[in-house]
Amino acid sequence: FVCDAVQAAGWLKLEPGRLGIDALSISAHKLHGPKGVGALWLRRGPDIEPLLRGGGQEEGRRSGTENAAGIAAFGEAAEIAGSGRDAEAARTAGLRRRLLDGLAPAKAKLLGSADHAAPGIVYLQFGRRAGEDLALKLDAAGLAVSTGSACDAGSRKASGVLKAVYGSEAGRGGIRVSFGRFTSEGEIDRLIAELRRLA
Repeated sequence: FVCDAVQAAGWLKLEPGRLGIDALSISAHKLHGPKGVGALWLRRGPDIEPLLRGGGQEEGRRSGTENAAGIAAFGEAAEIAGSGRDAEAARTAGLRRRLLDGLAPAKAKLLGSADHAAPGIVYLQFGRRAGEDLALKLDAAGLAVSTGSACDAGSRKASGVLKAVYGSEAGRGGIRVSFGRFTSEGEIDRLIAELRRLA
């Protein structure tokens, strides 16, 4: 069982061994660490076939020089995120709730659960209004949102994951709003005002 826990890191307590996970991946930049640094947790036992041969320092799983500075910075970012995780998750969940409540008059449709979700992300649709159009107009107003994950950047097709979970509803497109340690109530209120004006 392979788990992409990139969006969960920093918000939720990750216990892959207890949850029966065989491989779990996380990324430093989601914890305000450096981009391009990640971690892969492996349960003892699974035989992982390497893409590149070599790398005695990685038990033959990966060749190349380790990014020591990036790894150290990732460790520091993880330490900071872990020390205040519960309080920060509660604060960010409050921002998420503030956004959803503020957008009720705009008839925003949430894809996902309002209560059982990682607090740092929300995906919204606004009737027939294209997510790409909203994202461009918000960008012009100085507010950064996206229409999907970075993996799908530039793609005009609906996310395969969203289509698998939500069917035809996902095809209408929407915007993804991400929250972080430095997101403020004032920024959420600005976003609410702009979305209510545009939608």
